[in-house]
Amino acid sequence: MISPIIWIATTAGPVEIVSITREDPGIRSVLCVQDSFEELPISSLYDSFVKRPTGIIEKITGHPSYRTDLSAPITQGSSWQLGITIAHLFHSKELTKKSKHEELAIFCTGSVTASGEVVAVNRIQEKWNSFNNLLAENDAEYCQILIVSHPDNLNEMKALANTASGKINFTYLGVSDVEQIISYFGFRTRQPKNLSFGLKLKINSNIFLLSVLLLTLIICGNYMYELSKPLHYLDNEGRHKELNLELSFLRKEGSFLETNGAFFFEKYLSFRSAKLSGSLEVKLELVKDSDSEQCSESKYATISTMTLPEWSSFDCAFRIHLSNKSNSNLGVWVAISKKLHNEKTVNFVRSHAELGEGLEIGLAKFRLPINKRKFYPTIVVLVSSKPDDDVLTWYDKIINEDSFSKKMVSRIRKSGFGIVLAKNSQVDS
Repeated sequence: MISPIIWIATTAGPVEIVSITREDPGIRSVLCVQDSFEELPISSLYDSFVKRPTGIIEKITGHPSYRTDLSAPITQGSSWQLGITIAHLFHSKELTKKSKHEELAIFCTGSVTASGEVVAVNRIQEKWNSFNNLLAENDAEYCQILIVSHPDNLNEMKALANTASGKINFTYLGVSDVEQIISYFGFRTRQPKNLSFGLKLKINSNIFLLSVLLLTLIICGNYMYELSKPLHYLDNEGRHKELNLELSFLRKEGSFLETNGAFFFEKYLSFRSAKLSGSLEVKLELVKDSDSEQCSESKYATISTMTLPEWSSFDCAFRIHLSNKSNSNLGVWVAISKKLHNEKTVNFVRSHAELGEGLEIGLAKFRLPINKRKFYPTIVVLVSSKPDDDVLTWYDKIINEDSFSKKMVSRIRKSGFGIVLAKNSQVDS
């Protein structure tokens, strides 16, 4: 089929669709002025007009992304949609077949909905006047022009065409649906004959599937809720050893729903652990001491990773600052241990604080004992919002028995408690 010139009617003058280029599906569609690097302001509307599920172009061509070049900018409105649709149908030549219609040019205006309905537009008189000026200048070039619009606009177009300059043969096509354009030119598309019916059928199918899914989720949700009641009870009572055993049993011996219920409850506890850890800001301060070269200026480090700054091993006084960034009260345990190279970790400082919402406190200053070899401190902070007796036994093993650290840290996090652990960079992890 010979592709005609396609003009989009605008009040500023007819805009020709110069070219359409298929782009990678991952790229969004854009409208540009011919050969420019800048996309037009309505490109986001064009992308939505092309791409499923909002657009229609992908539905009738099977491709989701294009660059379309225009002879002049279009900055607003939606009456460009009919011309863009016709141009895309001609561009997808693999979807067309031979047709007896071979108009040299098409002049069109109209909006198109996602279901393929063509909608009448306004300001026809202004659009025609600017088009008539073009015809007066180039009447020899365009002897056969097809005018396409909604039937409500077509009568006005016919009356205005009678005033056109030159010997131009106008034909008219009134369309209220994209299917009428497809039928007129003889296009073949991948879509069912009736776009509107296909869309309604798809919507009805989706509603049915969503209803089934929602009903299933409600049934499973009620069962999961009943299943999780004993788990929440153990959690609220602070019986975390029993809770761990119950979760382990459900994972290994439970039914399909029980196993999945345990899995999602563990995910909830892990999420709570991360949230608690992030709710507490822990800062290490090196307290200034003018009499010591190493301690001649104050230093601060927010403990957000598992590594303490190198100056944490200096022979200086230090202070821990705690800040509650959450909207609830927090129980905080802080321990500072010391470790000599190749020697057992020894608990050195331990403190407990209850932090109200938004509260900031500084703990008492402390110094690490000094001998011939450096001390490398480790800071371990437990953050709780529930009874924590069971968890404190695991916490004690972290700060007193180095070999238990990784196992106990994992156990604390899986129980829904926050933990912040940081060592000097010179200490082996």
